Amino acid sequence: MKTPLNGSGRSVSARTCLLAGLLGLIVGTAPHTFAMEVKGPGLWLSTEKTFLLSEPHKTQLLENLRQITGLNELQFGENGQLQLGPVVESNDGSAAARQVLQRAIESGYVFLIEDHSGSPEVTFGQLDEGTHYEDEHGKRRFLIWRLRLDFDDFRNLEAPRRVRESFSIGFALLHELLHGLGHRDALTIEEVGECEDVINKARLELFLPTRDQYFASQLRITGNFFTYRLKFRDHVRRRDEYLFFMTPPGSVVADITESMVIVRKQPR
Repeated sequence: MKTPLNGSGRSVSARTCLLAGLLGLIVGTAPHTFAMEVKGPGLWLSTEKTFLLSEPHKTQLLENLRQITGLNELQFGENGQLQLGPVVESNDGSAAARQVLQRAIESGYVFLIEDHSGSPEVTFGQLDEGTHYEDEHGKRRFLIWRLRLDFDDFRNLEAPRRVRESFSIGFALLHELLHGLGHRDALTIEEVGECEDVINKARLELFLPTRDQYFASQLRITGNFFTYRLKFRDHVRRRDEYLFFMTPPGSVVADITESMVIVRKQPR
């Protein structure tokens, strides 16, 4: 059972501590299969068949991360590990975004990037509860995060071009990495949360609109048919802009507070 997800990409905090022998019971795969993925700290493409990134999705993610960070040589190696290439001070890209990637890589954690496109349980992006892995001999210990991305969700939204650039697959990945690094989401409607505070700094460095709203606003269209809206601030044009997204049929409104909503997709 998944924790209800905010329509704008809320993650689940780390709670689980497991021995390797119990790993398969929790993650639905044999311990030795999971261990094959655990190659060491860093950002890795998942090797699980169900969650492999397709070539188009891998290209989309890389190109977007290059645009955001200015790291033109950023790539996934043949072994699936994200490699930043030379990290130098530059006027291209966002220094704040580069710092997030560097922190994640140097954290000692394992981040496994999974493709959950079309999933009813992942909205834009999600981090799992986290798993403490220890091999049979106790020589290797890792905190493993499964970072889940739904590429389809980013095609099914409406927003001005600059807002779409501010709310992209690359920014979703950075947001989820920040959760693994200990940052939290908003707790009240007056804040955007620690993750988005950092992401907004990166957006400002790229002269992109900043996110002014973490929780989505629910707008009724007809009857029980709703759309959801997030507010952004375009500091260049000095005006508010909005991003709209729909949820699949059967989605559930989990909570409503002062017209702000948390939504979740209908479980399978």
